[in-house]
Amino acid sequence: MLAYLAVPPGGRHGREALAALFWPDRQSEQARGSLRAALSDIRRALGKDALEADRDTVALRPDALVSDYARLRAAARQPTDAGLPNDLYPGPFLNGVESGGDALEDWLRDRRAECTALAIVALERAADHLAAAGHHAQALALMRRCLGLEPLREASHRAIMRLLAASGERALALAQFRACRELLRHELDTEPAPETVALADDIALDDSSSLAVLRATGSAAFDPPLPPPGSAAVPRPIDEAPLRPAIAVLPFVNLSGDAEQGYLADGITEDIITDLAGIDGLSVAAHTSSGMYRGGVIEPDRIAEELGVSHVLEGSLRMAGPAVRITARLADARSMRQIWAERYDRNLEGIFELQSEIAAAIVQALRLNLDPGAATIQAARGTRDVEAYREYLRSRALLREMTRRSIELARDGFARAIALDPDYAAAHAGRADSISQLAYHHDAADWDQAIEESETALRLQPGLAEGLCARGTALGHCGRLDEALADFATAVRLNPQLYEAQYHYGLTYLLAGRLEEAAPHLRRAFEISDKELQAGMMLICCLLALDRRQECNAVCRHVIAVCRRRISLNTYDERAAYVMGMALNGLGETERARRWAQVAAAFEPEDPRATYNIACLFALLGEAEPAIRHLARTLALGVSDKKREWIRIYDPDLAVLHGDARFEALFASES
Repeated sequence: MLAYLAVPPGGRHGREALAALFWPDRQSEQARGSLRAALSDIRRALGKDALEADRDTVALRPDALVSDYARLRAAARQPTDAGLPNDLYPGPFLNGVESGGDALEDWLRDRRAECTALAIVALERAADHLAAAGHHAQALALMRRCLGLEPLREASHRAIMRLLAASGERALALAQFRACRELLRHELDTEPAPETVALADDIALDDSSSLAVLRATGSAAFDPPLPPPGSAAVPRPIDEAPLRPAIAVLPFVNLSGDAEQGYLADGITEDIITDLAGIDGLSVAAHTSSGMYRGGVIEPDRIAEELGVSHVLEGSLRMAGPAVRITARLADARSMRQIWAERYDRNLEGIFELQSEIAAAIVQALRLNLDPGAATIQAARGTRDVEAYREYLRSRALLREMTRRSIELARDGFARAIALDPDYAAAHAGRADSISQLAYHHDAADWDQAIEESETALRLQPGLAEGLCARGTALGHCGRLDEALADFATAVRLNPQLYEAQYHYGLTYLLAGRLEEAAPHLRRAFEISDKELQAGMMLICCLLALDRRQECNAVCRHVIAVCRRRISLNTYDERAAYVMGMALNGLGETERARRWAQVAAAFEPEDPRATYNIACLFALLGEAEPAIRHLARTLALGVSDKKREWIRIYDPDLAVLHGDARFEALFASES
């Protein structure tokens, strides 16, 4: 009643109307009596002069109280750099209050919408002011709050994309676009507005002429060779799936619209996969395979066919402060008949138990197809600190992006997780991995710290395959080859399905020039996750050097199919663009490979790993000038001395440039 009289201020209300509005189910005299009692309560709380009343009407004196509603309106009219104090808009108008009738419900809904709109205006204007002054981080924080109020508002997504791009966070800006697109598709079955797409194009590409090629990738107009029927490299069709249940856990949809929350959704997805993968009698598609379909418009039954599974789990996650809502739905892949569905409303502190509960419910839904006693969930998160877990999930996702900036962010995120829980072994292993990647691919060498972090992980959790893999990677790059290979051998024995262990095992052999021994491990990594392009690209390189042409052709065709699908789902997948070129060149399709080299170059990548791979592709195609230009860019961005030596002397992709004066000039300062 008090809020109704105060909002908007200065209004005069008829007694009969108030009685009918607040007590619609009572007789007229009873309703008027309840009104008199309520008005008396207001006078006792605010003073007898707070109300101006006569026989027929009631009004609240404007100076009787100061309301946060009035302060909110003032903030929207005259924003400050502080934006919107948390205590001014802590949540929806009269949050938790339920009305007694339809008319009052309409008023509540209108006021809530109005207050949300006022808060958005205040936040946006303050963010604009901060951005104009160059304070991008503060502006970004305000816009993330704004997005939390209305996740479907594209203007907020665009503002965040611009702020991230202006801060040099190009990859994060494009991640925000993907989060926006995924949310719109899921909630409204629509695509982002042309303005939003144009902004993403502008952020992603230095040369827009390649857009036509990229956007045609998912259509019939695109014509690279596809894997032939019966090829060993093709994923098994669903009709040929094993008799035991096989499941793909699709990426949980992030309903907040904030790409930062997407890391939590991805982490929960991956941990549910890990829980399920530990169950005898259940086959589970790897996260790196099913994760490729994030934000796509492919029907689940088609995904199931491509991954060769019999069941599909879909889900979504929405967070509001410490509260989290997760929905999950399990369906038979052939008929898409729903087998099980549930909605969970929990506090984030209970997220560990919830993930295992979901996995157990899935197993129970499939119980007729499992051996007795097979459905035992043994979850191991490595920490009980939820904030440490969130930092770890975010860092793990960033590490997979493989750009210098994403690896730096991952390294710092793992450090924050360790600060929150010093005994978090997986976080120590992740930090070791990030330091090793920065040390080899970039110019931030600190091998001793990488080894120390990995040994800390193994001291805290002996037998941690990720810790052994991290130490093996660092030892290998330090020239301690035998020790590195021993660590990798133990890691793959402990966890044969660990992609990173197989990949780095093979890569260590490859960098040592032992190609015959590298090939089986790169092949195994590719089998574990054929949607992860790095293993496929390095396997092609290895097989070409070994002149195993038939095997290489099969891998190339498979990689092309994966690249095509990845680009159809994410137009801005620059890694898929240059790997597409590598695979086409491996098949002898040089003109098509040249087209994709140009597409990859149009992104003008700012990461030395990408520029280096594009340089290798141009060199393989006999295009010396763009190859040397991209190598110069690579060296300018910064690589380790060890990688400079590999580029200058050992990389077989660049052998054609040896003797070229321009190539030699790149390293002249070292002689």
